[in-house]
Amino acid sequence: MTDQLTHDPVVGDGPNEPESAVAVRVRLAETLEATSTPKRKRRFLWLWIAGGVLVLLLGAALTLLIAPGTTVAGVPVGGLPPSIAANVVSQRLSDASISVNGTRMTGSELGVSVDAGALTNKALADRPLWNLGAWFGAPIEAPVTLEAGKADKALQQALPSLYTKPTDASVRFVNGTYVVKPAAPGIRVNTAALAQSLQRAFSRDIDHVAVQTTKTDALPPISTGTAEATAKKLGGMLDTIGFYVGTERTVPVAPDVAASWLTVTSHDSTGSFSITADQKKIQTAVDALPGQVNRQPANAQNIVNSAGEVLRVETAGQTGRTLGSTGGVAAAFATQLSDGNAEYSLPVTETPFQTTNLQRSIDVNLSTQTLSMIQNGVVVGSWAISSGLPGTPTPTGHFTVRDHIRVQTMSSTQYGYVVPNVQWVMYFDYNGDAFHGVYWHDNFGHPMSHGCVGMPISLAQQLYDWTPDGTQVYVH
Repeated sequence: MTDQLTHDPVVGDGPNEPESAVAVRVRLAETLEATSTPKRKRRFLWLWIAGGVLVLLLGAALTLLIAPGTTVAGVPVGGLPPSIAANVVSQRLSDASISVNGTRMTGSELGVSVDAGALTNKALADRPLWNLGAWFGAPIEAPVTLEAGKADKALQQALPSLYTKPTDASVRFVNGTYVVKPAAPGIRVNTAALAQSLQRAFSRDIDHVAVQTTKTDALPPISTGTAEATAKKLGGMLDTIGFYVGTERTVPVAPDVAASWLTVTSHDSTGSFSITADQKKIQTAVDALPGQVNRQPANAQNIVNSAGEVLRVETAGQTGRTLGSTGGVAAAFATQLSDGNAEYSLPVTETPFQTTNLQRSIDVNLSTQTLSMIQNGVVVGSWAISSGLPGTPTPTGHFTVRDHIRVQTMSSTQYGYVVPNVQWVMYFDYNGDAFHGVYWHDNFGHPMSHGCVGMPISLAQQLYDWTPDGTQVYVH
């Protein structure tokens, strides 16, 4: 039974003989030797790796960290990399308790800031941790800025007695023109000076910051210069405003009417004025345009000489006009006025006029003692005159009217006469011979003068008005 239990067969290949005690000890010793030696080698390897890492970390620290004892804007940043140091500086300045004229405020309320990133980067460049000579160096003073709007708002709430509100310049329409009321400056805290005081205070002790304010002018958003420029612009618009046909201001708009269309609004946010126009008020003027613009053509008449040269425009020609559709005119003009353009071009169809030339001349017949006004070859007026006496005859030939004189004194030392108040005088040569009215005799139809052609005063005026300079005269 015992043998059977001791020597039970085992499934496998070959005999299942029991291992001797000696063999077991030998195998165990070999196994222990094989496993113990590599473990000792690996332990030393890890020690070398750990040491190398420490060296690398120490080297990095020496080059990437700021030297101990360094302060930026009063904030200690020694032993920190620049990125973390920048955040620390910004946060400390934001949280700093500041006494302004004895009133407690925070850096955040004043919008205090410095260029922390640039300052800490420079601190590392100038004072790396490896440079023992840079340890505990002088404080780095940081240029401080204040967020102007934020600082002013906070200071005005905390210290209202330091502020006087400025007055904007304004533009108003008075007695037909736009006038300016000048701006008036107020008083405010000088935030630029306050920033410099904070800069010095932070460098001394960021935990105990106390500064005093100074005052400066508070300039209004809308300056006098801006108002004057706007008034000038509006004045120019009043000078030209109207509805135009071509270059003609066919329908002017009175200044007070134009001003009633316009609204001038100031904008503190931009320091400027804007101009808007009331479309409904403009529409009232647009509705009246047809009666002011539409017209029939008027033909022209020119007085000419025999060569066709225009001596005088007797009747100016005028084109006919028909106004087109006015739908949308009021809206378009309102937009133009908002942009400063006061000249609106109307849609108009024009009809040209005709021109008639009137060729005029004067015929003096010494034989019959008559004068005739001739127009386009037709006698349009004729009457008796008094020409020169035989001793002082009126010259014959072709002449040209060269001068018109309403009234004058005629005199001659040669013939010894002085005649005042001679009216409607027209000279036709350079020897003093003229057409004129006569009040000292009524013997017309007979020679009576020293060469002039005299006639009744009323007829002399008719001839004077009918005859332009340059009219041809034929005396025979």
